[in-house]
Amino acid sequence: MKSFILLIFIINFFILSQEACLSGDCENGIGVLKASDGSIYEGQFVNGRLEGKGKASFPDGSVYQGRFKNGTAHGKGRYVKPDGEQYVGNFKEGLYDGNGKMITKEGNYYEGQFKNDLFHGSGYMRYRNGEVFFGKWVNGKRHGKGTVYKKAYSGRWENDVRVN
Repeated sequence: MKSFILLIFIINFFILSQEACLSGDCENGIGVLKASDGSIYEGQFVNGRLEGKGKASFPDGSVYQGRFKNGTAHGKGRYVKPDGEQYVGNFKEGLYDGNGKMITKEGNYYEGQFKNDLFHGSGYMRYRNGEVFFGKWVNGKRHGKGTVYKKAYSGRWENDVRVN
């Protein structure tokens, strides 16, 4: 999750080093902007800044689509990284913040509250191994009241081996 800070840098990079407005109105309207690093932003602009709805695509394959405020992800959005990590939810000043859903690069699924890019507050995690944790999180770690459910099996067994 800490790599999301890179997204903040890249989005702000658009503002500082715009290479070319490829189409539309990149000052006060809807346009397509290409930065010198190859990143492309398609969306709304106010006073030359990313503002409103838009989509930012980066050379590493990452894509952010959602709301922007003052050039950073702010409001509802979706961020997908090439390593498989995906986040859908609220952003605040470029960071995961508020309610959201995430599939981690390891394939775990989290739904709940975030703060400063970390699991923080109430939420649950469904791990790839079948375990599920419901409870409290603080700074990305399980902390406080919570319950872990182990994967249960039901079915037919033969010679101590489960068969379906």
